[in-house]
Amino acid sequence: MAKIFPRIKLLSLSIFFLFQPLFSYSAPEFSSAEYADGNVRSIQFEKDGWKLAYPFLQPGSGDEMILSFDVIDGEGGTLWYNITHCDREWNRSDLFTSDYLEGYEENQVTDFHPSFNTKTNYTHYRLPLPNDDIRFLISGNYVITFWEAGDPEKAILVRRFFISEGSTSAAVNFRRPMKPGATDTHQQAEITLSTGSLRATDPYRQITLTVMQNGRADRTSAGLVPDFVANGKLEYNTLSDKTLMPGGNEFRYFDIKTIRQTRQNVRALEFVNGYYHAFLLPSDDREFKPYFFNEDFNGKYVVAMEESNEPDREADYIWVWFTLPAYNELRDAS
Repeated sequence: MAKIFPRIKLLSLSIFFLFQPLFSYSAPEFSSAEYADGNVRSIQFEKDGWKLAYPFLQPGSGDEMILSFDVIDGEGGTLWYNITHCDREWNRSDLFTSDYLEGYEENQVTDFHPSFNTKTNYTHYRLPLPNDDIRFLISGNYVITFWEAGDPEKAILVRRFFISEGSTSAAVNFRRPMKPGATDTHQQAEITLSTGSLRATDPYRQITLTVMQNGRADRTSAGLVPDFVANGKLEYNTLSDKTLMPGGNEFRYFDIKTIRQTRQNVRALEFVNGYYHAFLLPSDDREFKPYFFNEDFNGKYVVAMEESNEPDREADYIWVWFTLPAYNELRDAS
């Protein structure tokens, strides 16, 4: 598969409740907000062997998360990273590093390779978690921060992830909202949380719920408290707007896993000024048309290339041109 240029590689609802290295650097000032430098692209953070899964696991389960990404036109040097434990509001917790991690406080990313036979030069980095350098000791919200060697004050990538003990379970039903004006535009979740092995004497204060739509930080409802508690179950019902979110729309799909011929929803492929360009077919206006369900990845993507067994290194970046039909003449168009 090809990659969108600049800098993106082509192709639900989530509920989350020592020694130092020989050569070390002072880590960047901590921030839990997710961030990526303009040259950091094709970021994938998922369970190993489970494509598109959200980044969470259980301590001691033997599972791994894989965080991979490209750095465009960089020197391809070693990157450093550290991991920070956070509270429920994503502030740095009061724990020492040794309380939540077994291993070094700062570590290097040693698995990286330059791109091969591509028009856009990049370095592909891959980091498994946990690994030989670190093990997670407790559950919670975590933040991983990367920076370049010799430039410790500047973070180039910040990502959040979750470690869960799996001590609770949740049942989710989606209902049509009762709020006036939101019936046809929003969706609402009705959630029943079983406390399981949690010993919560005051669940209204001890347990808060965070609902994330399709893994999007901008579609998150945090700090939710239950509407009812009974017999080890916490209910978050549709009587309030706590779990009300915009319904959104189905994502539009196109296939550029190869640059040798056009595929679905691609009108033309060209090579101009040293880069590949993909021109998509015009997208239809869906307003006032019947809704049709189309199963998609909700904005996620899979890195693939038909002519390669190593798309992470051999897939190229592509300029992708989107077109919308214009039914009326634009005024003062130039």
